[in-house]
Amino acid sequence: MGEYLCFNGRQYKIGTCESLYYIRHDELKEIAELHQRDESGTLITDYLQPKIFFYRFPWPDEDGQDVSYSDNRDYSRKYTIANPGIETAHNTVACHIKAEGGGFGLNVMIPCPADTEAFKNSGLRSSPINITPLHIAFEKYDENGSPLTILGCGYCRQMFRITEDDAEKVRAAVLRKDNAPENPNSWHKKVAARIFGASY
Repeated sequence: MGEYLCFNGRQYKIGTCESLYYIRHDELKEIAELHQRDESGTLITDYLQPKIFFYRFPWPDEDGQDVSYSDNRDYSRKYTIANPGIETAHNTVACHIKAEGGGFGLNVMIPCPADTEAFKNSGLRSSPINITPLHIAFEKYDENGSPLTILGCGYCRQMFRITEDDAEKVRAAVLRKDNAPENPNSWHKKVAARIFGASY
């Protein structure tokens, strides 16, 4: 089910169900401070309930934008890094194959190749995997109002949250991609500063 906010007679899509991939938490908070409800009667603070919604990661180049930008954002925007040695969750991967000449397509479900044990036990083979990809996917908020970065496996897209120890490794991996290490305000440094893990 699509989630929308209505302002100035126009609907802006902010996400689907609990995945608010078009809008950031800080943007929703700012809207809630100005408007209790949107023009359709939606209570803005309903979208700020902790532990329920996944919000768009606060990409630095989107700072200062308002809800009118949401329709133009790439809902699937990700930032990929090599796994810096953290334990990850996995799911199956759907591979589409079809007959030569077209048609007769099949979706074949296989264990995620990054789930080494499950993939090995399946009897399937792949090219050697030395480094597995992770991506920064969303942001979530806990019951204390603290942000938690949500990562995903780059192959199977299974999402998971991380500990603060893992977050430190992810920050380091992001900074290794920084092509302007002498710039204290580089985009990568801003991304790294917005990565948070749970303190459990």
